[in-house]
Parts: sequence; structure tokens; C-alpha cells
Amino acid sequence: MRRFALLFVCLLFCFQCIAGIPIKSLFDSIKWTETESDFISNYHEQVTPIDHFHNEYGHWTCDYSMTDIMLGDLSLSFSINVDEKTKCIKFLSASVPFDSDPVAQLNSTESLLKELFGSPDIVEDELDSEFFRSKKILWFCTGYKIELSLMFLSSSTFLKMNVEQYSESKTDFRVAKWGDSKEEVMAKEGKTDLSGSPDIYMFYDTVAGLSCVVGYVFTDDKLTMAKYLFQQKHTNKNDYIEDYNKLVGLLTKKYGEPYSNSPFWKNTLYKSDPSQYGFAISCGHLLYSASWDLETTELVVRLTGENFDISFQVQYLSKKYKNAQKEQQEQKDLDLL
Repeated sequence: MRRFALLFVCLLFCFQCIAGIPIKSLFDSIKWTETESDFISNYHEQVTPIDHFHNEYGHWTCDYSMTDIMLGDLSLSFSINVDEKTKCIKFLSASVPFDSDPVAQLNSTESLLKELFGSPDIVEDELDSEFFRSKKILWFCTGYKIELSLMFLSSSTFLKMNVEQYSESKTDFRVAKWGDSKEEVMAKEGKTDLSGSPDIYMFYDTVAGLSCVVGYVFTDDKLTMAKYLFQQKHTNKNDYIEDYNKLVGLLTKKYGEPYSNSPFWKNTLYKSDPSQYGFAISCGHLLYSASWDLETTELVVRLTGENFDISFQVQYLSKKYKNAQKEQQEQKDLDLL
């Protein structure tokens, strides 16, 4: 009997080794501050050397992969990507195998992740887009985030899963977090509401030396969007461009380079005369825009104009609740029909 029990334990151990590591156990156990050598030592049975790869743009390297990482019956192989400066783990990435229907595999993989990590925090679905078809699904967990993404690029299709360190920020905009109620935000700011609307909290303030209106926007009493509407007036309209560059510079210091930042000419009448750029903005001929794609927020700075008046604003939009805002506006439109 004792011999049978010992044999059973040995067989169970062998089965566990063959079955691999459950994906949640791996993600929960990652210490993002440990070096690559320590990480490999902890998982030496699953680690396999691969051809060296260096990403110059992201400043990370990859020399190893981890095999037999189990998500349900799906066995994944994750590449181990390392920060070239700190030599610590930067992120793990895996290609999710699929047959003829990548969308079906995406949905199946999402369902398996939901069983382990609950409903996703953010879903960005652009599969119906005419130019760039993609879908990105994000889970924010304690200490890390998971990204499942599907991209159609010309003749290639990519279905990938990434996991990387995630430190939850204290706030998303000023003193508030997305999803806060109006009462919570007002208590934190402590300023009188000038809006007169249950869905908006508004007051005056100064940001980066510029006078502005601060606006918090709520959907079903959840904070979904916020704005700075700058009130600064200039006789020389080119000074608005200086304000724009100042704000973009400060936001770049805080969040890194924007993924887009360039002037756009609708009418090139004044393009050859930089001294008239401010006037061109006020006529609606020229606009400036800079955008950041942050973990939980879409951030856009806009400098636009119409009828010789200039509008300068910064908008923060929650990724998690932006669909709720669209749905609420659609319902308001339907109620009027």
C-alpha cells in the first residue's frame, strides 16, 4: 500500500511537470524587480534559450522563452523580454495559435481569461474599422496587467498576449479616479460647482500659469471624462501656439512622447507666413493636436479655431467608460425622436 501511494505521488508529480504551469500561478508569482538570471533560475525547467533579439526602440532584449504555460487546454510559449538597462523582466509575450478563424480564437481565449481574472477592464474593438482592424482587451490585476490583442496587418494576422508590471496610479485626473461619483470628486476638490448640471462638475482654476475652466463629466454618476478649457486671451494670436507648446512640453515630461503631435492645414493660404499661423487657427485653416495613449486614459490637447475665435483645451477620456458615455448620448438622442 505504501509502495502504491509512493508511486501515485511520483506519477502526480510527473503529470504536473508535463502539464506545465497554470498561467495565473505564473503571473501572480512574477517579481518584476528580480533580474533575468533570478527569474530563469526559478523556472529553469520551463526556460529554453532562443536566438538573441534586440529592440532598439523599446530598449529591451530577448534570449529565452518559457514553454508549457497553460491556459485551460491551451499551451502557450512566452518570450522573456528584459530591460537592457536594469536587466529585470520588462514583459512576457506569447503568440496565441489559431486555425482559420482568429476572431473565434480571440473570443475563446478571452473567455478562458475571464474565468481566471474576471471581466476585462478595457475593450477597444476596432475590428470593423476600414483602415486598421484590431481589438485589444485589458485586465488590470494586482501588480501586473494582461493585454490580449488581435491585429490584421495587410496579409498578416497577429493574435498575442502580453503581461507586464502595472502599478495602479492614485488618480487619473487631478484628485480623481475614473468611476468616482460626483459627490466623491467634489469632496476631494473642495470647490463650488458652477455647472448647474448633475452630470458636470465645473470650477475655475490656473494650470501651468494659464487660467482655465476645469470640467468633470459623469455618466450614470461615474466619472468618464474631464477637460481643461483654457480662458487665456491674447492680442497676438501666435501666443496661443506658445501656450500649446508649453502644455505639450509639460505633458511630455510627465507621460513621455505623444504618439501624434503635428499641425494640420485645412487651408494652406497662410502656410508660407509663420507670423500668421495664429490668425490661420482663428479662421479654421490650421489646427494643432497632440495625443497620448495611456494605460487607462486617452489624452488629447487641441488648439482649434472658428469665426476668428480660438479654442484651447486638454481632454482626458476614460478608456473603461467611454462606451458608457456614447451609449448615454445615444439614448438621449433616441428619447428626442
